[in-house]
Amino acid sequence: MKTYDLYDRILGGLVMSGIGDALGAPAEGFSQREIEGEFGRLEGFVDASANEIFKAHHAAEITGNSSQLVETVKAAVDAGGKLTVTDAAGALVRWSDNWPEHYSYCADETTKEAAAALKAGADPYTTGKTGKLWGRGTSNGAAVRAAAAGLLHPGDPDSAAQSAAVIAAPSHGTQHAYSGACAVACAVSAALAEDADVWKVLRAALDGARRGRQTGLREGRAALGPDTLERMADALTQALLADTVPQLEHALNEHLGDETFSAQGAAAVVLALFAAAGGDPVKAVNSSVNFGGDTSALGFLSGMLAGALGGCSALPQGLCSEFRKRNPRVSYEKLAQDLVCISRTAAPAT
Repeated sequence: MKTYDLYDRILGGLVMSGIGDALGAPAEGFSQREIEGEFGRLEGFVDASANEIFKAHHAAEITGNSSQLVETVKAAVDAGGKLTVTDAAGALVRWSDNWPEHYSYCADETTKEAAAALKAGADPYTTGKTGKLWGRGTSNGAAVRAAAAGLLHPGDPDSAAQSAAVIAAPSHGTQHAYSGACAVACAVSAALAEDADVWKVLRAALDGARRGRQTGLREGRAALGPDTLERMADALTQALLADTVPQLEHALNEHLGDETFSAQGAAAVVLALFAAAGGDPVKAVNSSVNFGGDTSALGFLSGMLAGALGGCSALPQGLCSEFRKRNPRVSYEKLAQDLVCISRTAAPAT
């Protein structure tokens, strides 16, 4: 029997999320048919020059999904695990300053507007609540960053949900974004528990989505759009009914293909594909990066869940080696070590 190793599990989430991010970059914004026409099926690192968004990227290189997570994790570590809204806002600003090549094309309008306001001295407790424009505050950026909350609180979804809400607040103060962020954080937290399995991860995600919605309605603003929990439940129903994974990918795409840039759609698609893959990191990421839409974020989130569940030692070492060589700027080992240390003392966020 494999011995439980929290460091290996956290490192697995970090590394596989980066791999999924990089694998999905060449297909970012493509439809399923466009992916098939350009690549056949993405199963390894390829050059992204055919993509208008990532054409300057090299094969196996991370995008802004990974770099904003790095800054969020560093902020949590610097805060001794006691993350505040001000800390989360600072991480967002540092992402824009330290990774301009990622921020310029990865940050959505919600994030850019919030970061600009924060740099101008706005109150981080209110910047994310700005509304009256369709789509503001409901993109998937907070869900991506909220993976850090799950890593910070392994096996403690309650605390992970509190930290996820803090991470979402400066930019995505809506019930939909809170719901997606808490779903991701709780799922990652559950995946890191010693007794984790696919069902427990799914259950934690659904509970997190419900909790996040309640928090968002209480502390944020009510935004237009479908409910995140309902989208997730519908997607999981599709996963149960589909006879094959390709059938599921097609069925989900018909229902949610144009919603993957939103918190609701991204959380739903990732959860269903993770379930269909049985938690296998390669299968989950492969489905995600070939799904279409925000393929880098889908690959990132799928990789985070499945990598955290299985651990780094279970990942394909050839894929990991190629990935590490292309991304020397990020020491995933150091981040994992810091998170293991902080997780022993991390308190619920405020």
